Amino acid sequence: MGSFLAVIGFLGFILFIIMAIVSAFRKTGKGKKRMLFAVGCFVLMIIGGELAPDAKETANSKANVEKKKEDSSIEKTTDETKKKEEVAVKKKEEVAAKMKAEDEAKAKEEAERKAAEEKSKQEEADEAKENKKSESQPLTEEKVIEIVENYSLGEDDKLINFSVTDGEIKATIDLAPNDMFSAEDMSVTRYSQLSDELLNHDGWEILTITYANIGTISMDRNEKKTNEYGRDYLPTMEIEKRLKR
Repeated sequence: MGSFLAVIGFLGFILFIIMAIVSAFRKTGKGKKRMLFAVGCFVLMIIGGELAPDAKETANSKANVEKKKEDSSIEKTTDETKKKEEVAVKKKEEVAAKMKAEDEAKAKEEAERKAAEEKSKQEEADEAKENKKSESQPLTEEKVIEIVENYSLGEDDKLINFSVTDGEIKATIDLAPNDMFSAEDMSVTRYSQLSDELLNHDGWEILTITYANIGTISMDRNEKKTNEYGRDYLPTMEIEKRLKR
């Protein structure tokens, strides 16, 4: 507003000075009046100049405004960057925590699985030992015949003859035909099942079984092996080798 008044006063002062000079030359009698107007415009110009803001202050004000804007922009950018960093760090921590939880869960599951396996193996081993201990007893012919009938004879198989002499168990068995397995495979399977059970009992050293029209298998109990559960057995591969036709 002060600048506007200063400009108007300056223009009015110049205009009325010129008009006063022209009136003086023409002697119109208006020169004095116009001179007063010129003085009034000059005073208006002085007042406007006083009211107008200082150029330096204006510049400083603009500079302060620009600086504030710049500072605000920098502060805003800093805040945004800080927030992004915080989000990134938080996300990284969440991922790390999730991975740690998954690893701990897997480790726990694996430990539980191993513990269950060990417990199962131990229970089976203990059971095998108990069974072996309870069943390990001198054999009678009646007991051997019972074992042969339960563990070596199928529904249509026949026990032709049987004997126990000087620690050797001998038997002749007629195996019924099987559509799924060969006669040799059935002989090996039946002998393996029978020997597994007989190894739980004392009172014999040699097991000789003749399968009619197939062949004879004979093995010593000292050829037994022991599995991880503590159960004794005669190796199937060795039984196959001992099958004499």
